[in-house]
Amino acid sequence: MENPERDREKLRLSVWVFALVMLGVFAVFLAAVPVRTGTTQIFRLRYYALQDGLEGGPLSSSLGSFDWRKAFVWRASDTEYRQRQFSQFFEVLTPRLYGHLYYRFGPFMWYPFSLACVFAIGFMIALAVRQWTGGWLPGIVAGSFWLLTTEVLVGHHAPVRYAKDLATLQILGIVSLLLAMRGAGRGRRGMLLAAIGVIWWLGLFTDEYIPFIFPALAAAVFTWPWLKPVRFRLLFIFLLLLAAGFLLFWFVLPGLITPDQKEPLAKIAVGEMPSPAEKIVHNLRYLVLNSRDVLTYTFGWPPPHSPAQTVLAALAGLALILVAIFHRAWRGWGRMIVFWLIALVAAGGVLLPEGNDILHQHTYYNRPLVALMLVVLGLFTANIFRRGSARAAAAWLALLAAVGGLNAAVLAPAIVNDPEEAYLTRYGLEDVLQMHHRLKSGELAAPVLLSYPQFRDAADGVYRELEYLPGHTIDDGDPPWSLFRSLVPRLYIRHFEEGALRADPRQFARWRDADEHLYRAGANSLYDMPAGTVWDLAAIRGSVIPPAAGPEWESADGRRRRSVETVDLLGEAPFTRLGRGEWRLLIEAPTGGESRLTALIALRHDGPAELRVVSGGTTFDLDCDYAWSWRLFAAGLEAGSAGAEFILKIGGKPR
Repeated sequence: MENPERDREKLRLSVWVFALVMLGVFAVFLAAVPVRTGTTQIFRLRYYALQDGLEGGPLSSSLGSFDWRKAFVWRASDTEYRQRQFSQFFEVLTPRLYGHLYYRFGPFMWYPFSLACVFAIGFMIALAVRQWTGGWLPGIVAGSFWLLTTEVLVGHHAPVRYAKDLATLQILGIVSLLLAMRGAGRGRRGMLLAAIGVIWWLGLFTDEYIPFIFPALAAAVFTWPWLKPVRFRLLFIFLLLLAAGFLLFWFVLPGLITPDQKEPLAKIAVGEMPSPAEKIVHNLRYLVLNSRDVLTYTFGWPPPHSPAQTVLAALAGLALILVAIFHRAWRGWGRMIVFWLIALVAAGGVLLPEGNDILHQHTYYNRPLVALMLVVLGLFTANIFRRGSARAAAAWLALLAAVGGLNAAVLAPAIVNDPEEAYLTRYGLEDVLQMHHRLKSGELAAPVLLSYPQFRDAADGVYRELEYLPGHTIDDGDPPWSLFRSLVPRLYIRHFEEGALRADPRQFARWRDADEHLYRAGANSLYDMPAGTVWDLAAIRGSVIPPAAGPEWESADGRRRRSVETVDLLGEAPFTRLGRGEWRLLIEAPTGGESRLTALIALRHDGPAELRVVSGGTTFDLDCDYAWSWRLFAAGLEAGSAGAEFILKIGGKPR
């Protein structure tokens, strides 16, 4: 004998188990899979360097003592598209906020706002399904399955920018708003108008996606029956807000808040853009590829593809299709299916660029389309729950769980074993991330002078390393120097500003006017990050025996440079600035009967350099491959030797 209440309770339990499994696998994925170190959001802090009017100046984490307008300078973003002022400002502001989180909790490679958007999108999917069906269970299935789509998993690993997250929320908000108008009484009209304003305001932080969704919105306004009494008012509001948005982005904002002189791209290229028909024809092939990817990447066939994965994904997809056909899962949802298809054609055939080369391109551009498709999935789920048996519902949930697990199982090793990611992780990323905890535990004696490759010119260097290097880390030395010089100053900017960590004082607004000798002399230890070596500067200063006053370097062409006693890295010790070429220095062994002596030399150079130390019959060839960073070298002096000869060959523009 059937017991409907007991069946509903079993279904409710099954749905919550499904949701917890999806959430659990997603949490494991977040913990086990690294975020891409070369992601633009990590490097998108160029506007730190724009506060003193330079193209690339000292860094600062201040949230109140900087010119907010300079966040809109086009060099502070990674795009030539000048109509994204709100989006650009938001995207460059959040990394600055993260700098304060890194200081308190230690650096992390994921992005809190991106993660919050993932859950917000999942909630909006569930809400839209609930508004259509009247129940939360189908929406919970669709919203939790969203967590294990390729869209989310790859998007977590390599987030591009926030615009598509916010565009997705805006589009789902519009769908939810249209659904909320069913039976809306006078008491709710004020809330609906307020929601329209919020959605429009949210659109300021997105991009050009909404105009291409407009055909789907127009179709909804003219075909969804409950909107018939207000359809013309809605169209008028849509067009009015769309026009206000174009006016704001094309004509008002470029001259109001952008202080540079670069002409907005829209004003330059709008007349040169192909016609809609030409663009549709040009991107027809990509529309087919993109539509296939939206479906297959979501349901178990993300790259890299293997025969076993293809078979499993095909079987799971076929089983889902059969369950949907057998139980007529599409019945009653034609309006939403048509809405999604129009959006797919309009966005996939006109807006999205042609190409099938990089995975994050699909996950980034397709985010709104995948979210809308999951609303359709939730509607299908509702029909299966209503019309199907308990076995059909269990099979449907099991198949979706299998597809989500297949996505995670395929993507996790692919990301971890990615050649570029593995290359960067192998060379010191963990050392970079663990420095916060080493400082807190006292393992590193603060203040710590960090030795890692940098640029000589702090003013131009900040811009150069953010503009050119993030995409070329594999070719940037061994280990990849940009991993250190791009990540370290930004992840630890607050530590540098308070002086717990030290590097080049000119790189940070807090220290740019400090005496560089005293700045370094205040450090208690030196941490050679790429080498993993920590030097106890306090102990070294207490045991240094300085050479005779004023040792003199002599170049191969007869130039001479006499050292000056200066309080610096090694305490009171000779300090010299040399030009390019080959230089030699002879240091006599101090008297006093010491049997074991070690020669210490602190070196900073720009360009190629070679250091050789000769003591008696012993020769030390020391590697000098860090650019513009102080390194400490030690060479044992042979017992009984008269001293040591230092031979330094310098290329580039040494200081």
